[in-house]
This record gives sequence, structure tokens and C-alpha cells, in this order.
Amino acid sequence: MRLKVSTPQKVVYQDEIKSISLPTENGTMTITPNQKPLVTALKPGLIKIHPLDITNRNDYIFSKNEIVISIDKGMVFVDGSIVRIVSSNATTIPSESSNNLLKKKEELEQEIKKIRSQGSIEDLEKYMNKLQKINADITLEKMKELA
Repeated sequence: MRLKVSTPQKVVYQDEIKSISLPTENGTMTITPNQKPLVTALKPGLIKIHPLDITNRNDYIFSKNEIVISIDKGMVFVDGSIVRIVSSNATTIPSESSNNLLKKKEELEQEIKKIRSQGSIEDLEKYMNKLQKINADITLEKMKELA
């Protein structure tokens, strides 16, 4: 199966894979070879890629022989042996420290409290998505520290 993960700025990952697990609104979805065609929305979180070849992969974080990438909201398109993920933002290796990410998380949580009392549903959803992405980045940063 061929996977391509991209953002508007760049291609984040492109290679042959065994399978991939994705965060969707209905839970985690795993795509394997011979998957029926589908298009579905992705929520912010971690994608876990089982590559065919794990050599020469210094630009990714590994956990249990899986490449782990943090994504923002996006879409996945599956057609035959091709899987295409488009996300507004994707992180392979966090550039911020755990402390900075935790500070951003606290700020978002405070903003969400304000929005819940006087904001719109659309604003709340936007900030909740940002919080989910920050949480995924924090998890990715912790994995990087353990590697």
C-alpha cells in the first residue's frame, strides 16, 4: 500500500506501508491492504504508520516499530492501494519543549472555559481541535524523550 501524508506546505511522509491507524470522529480506524475505497474526516491526534522498511528513518519518531505523526484536522482518501492524508498541520518531531507545549495547553484550557460560558459552538469546536492537536504533540514529545 502506498501512503502520502501532506499539508498545504509540504509532503510529510510518502512510502510503502503495511497498515496505518488514524484518529476519526468515530474512534481509531486501521487501514490495511485491500481496503475498500473510502473518504472520511480525521480529527486531531496521532497517526501510527507500519512501514514496510524501518531503516534510515531518523526524521520520525518510532514507537513499537510504528512511525508516529501528530496531525490536525484533515481528510483521508483511500482508493485501491493508495492512501492519501491531507491535514492542515502535521508534526513529525516536535520543535517545542514539553514545558512550552504544556503552557500552551493550559492557555487553551483557560480559553475554552471562557468560551463555554460566553462563546459560540463554532469557537468552542475550533479551540477543542487545537487542544487535541496540542495533546497529540505532547504525547509525541514524550515519545521523543523516551527514544
